[in-house]
Amino acid sequence: DTPYEEQDQETADGPPSGQKPRQSRMPQEDERPADDAV
Repeated sequence: DTPYEEQDQETADGPPSGQKPRQSRMPQEDERPADDAV
């Protein structure tokens, strides 16, 4: 139950807190600097 809980916490804190900033950061950071550079 220890590894399951740890994985559950990482998965719960990963997709919502990890995917959001990751997907929003990657496209935004990539599109922002590119738009500014262009």
